[in-house]
Amino acid sequence: MAIKRKALSKQVRFEVFKRDKFTCQYCGRMAPEIVLNCDHITPVAKGGTNEFVNLVTSCEACNSGKSDRALSESDAVKRQAAELLKLAERREQLQMMAEWRTELGKLDEEIMATEMKIKAEKDKIKEMIGLVSEAGELDEAKLTKGEKKEKEKIVKGMKKNKAEFKKDYGKDAEKVMYATATKMAQKKK
Repeated sequence: MAIKRKALSKQVRFEVFKRDKFTCQYCGRMAPEIVLNCDHITPVAKGGTNEFVNLVTSCEACNSGKSDRALSESDAVKRQAAELLKLAERREQLQMMAEWRTELGKLDEEIMATEMKIKAEKDKIKEMIGLVSEAGELDEAKLTKGEKKEKEKIVKGMKKNKAEFKKDYGKDAEKVMYATATKMAQKKK
């Protein structure tokens, strides 16, 4: 014949929860993360009473899985150890994510700095294209016959690398080639 269970008062439940710091004594999880129950250490079906010392705070999962069996100390310790391992793994993952975010921030700063350097170099190149083109066009009329021949040799050599010039100077590549060749021819005097 089944033993009739007496309902626990809200006050008794609250005092048990308070004593156990609102923490499941089997797995270590806390309210409000979980729903708490008052569990009988010695099950009512096996003669357990509603005395304060026979009651313990447990979560719904631990209490329903236990049924009318008494949990041994080793079961509770095993569950707590498993929970601690999970918590340690979560902590490690959170630390890895924090480090990853820090590295992403550094990478963003490096990218921005590199983009600024590239922009500055492009601006210098544009400025040089303008100066070299103007100077080359102006100075070309002053070239001697020997300098003109030298310029043509230089341009011929540069045309072999025309793809590189196009990559660096775009549509102004040809102007830059001729202007640079003009300057180089004048310096070889």
